[in-house]
Amino acid sequence: MTITIKDLGDLVIYAGAIAVALTAIGVVARVVVVRPLLRWLRKELQPAVQETRQVATETRDAATKVQAEVSPNGGSSIKDAITRMDAEMQVLSTRLTDHITNHPRS
Repeated sequence: MTITIKDLGDLVIYAGAIAVALTAIGVVARVVVVRPLLRWLRKELQPAVQETRQVATETRDAATKVQAEVSPNGGSSIKDAITRMDAEMQVLSTRLTDHITNHPRS
């Protein structure tokens, strides 16, 4: 089988026609399917995205408040209050133990 210049030219023309057809199909698919689909998705998902951002902001704010309460800050946090109560309990425990030791039942 011998390939002639005409056959080679026809092959190039057919390959070019297929490339143009595939390009046209891609452009039409993008304009007719992809762009409208993306617009619709953005419109439909926008409320969910906004709600998610709001929840994330509220969660971050709540976590910041909790962190402030469980971190020592010089007296007003829960951590500081628990540390003070623990120290007072240690003093009371020591005093009670000393009292029991020094005043046994008669």
